[in-house]
Amino acid sequence: MCSSDLLLVLGLLIVPTLVVWTAFVAFLAALVRNRFAVYGLAIAALVLTGMANTFGWMNWLTQWYLGGRALAWSELDRLGAMWPAIVANRLVMLALGATLIALTLAIWPRRIPDLRARFDRFRPAAFWKTARVPLLVALPLVALAIWTGQMVRAGYEGKPARDAGKAYWRRNSQTWENAPSPALDRVDAEVKLFPERRGLTVSGTYVLRNPPREPLAEIPLTVGRHLESSGWTVDGHPADPTKSDPPPPSVENRSGLFVVRPPKPLATGETVTVGFVLEGAFPKGWSKISGGMGEFVLPSGVVLTSFSPSFLPGPGFGPDIGVDDKNRRDAREYPLDHWKKRVDPAFGPAWSTTVRLAIEGPEGWVLNGCGVEESRESIGDGRQRVVWATEHPVRFFNIVGGPLKVEQGRRVAIAYDPRTPHNVPTMVRALDAARDRYSEWFTEYPWTNLRVTEFPGIAGYAQGFPGNISFSETIGYLAKPVEKEDSKPDADTLDAAFYIVAHEAGHQWWGNIVTPGKGPGGNIISEGLAEFSACMLVHHELSPAQARVLRRRWEKTYVEGRQPDNERSINRVDGSRPGDQVVTYQRAGWA
Repeated sequence: MCSSDLLLVLGLLIVPTLVVWTAFVAFLAALVRNRFAVYGLAIAALVLTGMANTFGWMNWLTQWYLGGRALAWSELDRLGAMWPAIVANRLVMLALGATLIALTLAIWPRRIPDLRARFDRFRPAAFWKTARVPLLVALPLVALAIWTGQMVRAGYEGKPARDAGKAYWRRNSQTWENAPSPALDRVDAEVKLFPERRGLTVSGTYVLRNPPREPLAEIPLTVGRHLESSGWTVDGHPADPTKSDPPPPSVENRSGLFVVRPPKPLATGETVTVGFVLEGAFPKGWSKISGGMGEFVLPSGVVLTSFSPSFLPGPGFGPDIGVDDKNRRDAREYPLDHWKKRVDPAFGPAWSTTVRLAIEGPEGWVLNGCGVEESRESIGDGRQRVVWATEHPVRFFNIVGGPLKVEQGRRVAIAYDPRTPHNVPTMVRALDAARDRYSEWFTEYPWTNLRVTEFPGIAGYAQGFPGNISFSETIGYLAKPVEKEDSKPDADTLDAAFYIVAHEAGHQWWGNIVTPGKGPGGNIISEGLAEFSACMLVHHELSPAQARVLRRRWEKTYVEGRQPDNERSINRVDGSRPGDQVVTYQRAGWA
């Protein structure tokens, strides 16, 4: 963080908090005129604020102090994701501070009044004379508060959005929750990104096949609430989703779940081609209070995945959409012999997909997708078009990019922002070593490319899509670099950047090549074996001492994070209980 950023945080973000707090305490002093009562009320206000923040009752209108999850600092984004909401919040607090100061000056006595004077102050003429200035000062506060409240309500976490999610769940859960899903054989889409306005437009086609034995008369597709859909076609025939229960071929919109009816029910192995056009902004509007988000299209970068309907329709029903504490159910209890049956994958669809994405975006941006780059061309107006196609069918895929530079290794590449170059050489070394060693230890790497692409740290995760690993700047890129004296074989240190890349590269084998099944113990195949692989790579490429340091950290994390009274064996862990994470990662990696 440079001096200008520090000035931004201290001046723009902290000063309004100090102003409104000071004005509030002064108002309490003028109102109750007792020092100890002021102490008690001020402390009570802080306690209530903490409780409201803990239970999620605060939003951009009411969060008088700005901190915690409201500020997701990123060297790449620098508060840009929620900048309008932050500015509105600070203006509301300054207006509130000014109103409190005006009220304080209006009620603070110049001299101690007698009993008659106290009653005289409540006469209408005297009251309005006293209240006139505070009311005028409060007008900007009222206007800003109304506008900010409306923007929060209209955002992607506001009440209309929550109601739409509940309507989706309420209308479709009973019908589609356990319905058989079609196989998605091919995705062919044109994705146009407009980061300056968070916009995207998508036009594409799905080739859907019926793998079960029973004829498939209806196929559900979930479209994100931030997207407006149009241009639906079924085997080339136009379909209007606004009509209720139309005859096939058709598409019916059931509260965000689009039900496709082919011309005739699909027998086993038969296919239907569904076309669509989607347009929207992502994220759409403001959050409730959080400055972070998992997927986005922003001027600082883009992250879109097939795990959610962020830019393409999701095949099937989304069981987590519209679920909150009121309609949340307990986790499923699986039978002990569940693992003996054929089950769906733990993540992604049950059938692999051939994917071709033509991605259009700003000139000079890195725009990475899964597969190999078929073409790259400038299309004018400061924009470019890049086409990515998978070499082999994949179960999940992504788009990640931004105004980045690329560092090439022997057979790998690291895309990074020039402001976070510190660990790039280490990350290149780790990715090259992972490709060589894991191919030798497990099975040959099947894809041409192996890349890591950085995105802004408003989301703090990494995901290993086939050949295209997305990495938050807060993971690896900003890890503390290892000094020369710390890299000796007997040093009691760990090269965190190397280890994190080794873990995420492990998902190319454990998660992509070998996909775990849904149910208890499944995620051990993905996360536990990625941890194990990373420890092996640290041992062979860095030193046995650093591998011992890593295992000691695993042990410490496991001991501190486990829930002994609630812990199950590794093959029974499903991620639904407190403490399951340290079993899935640290204990499983150790074992």
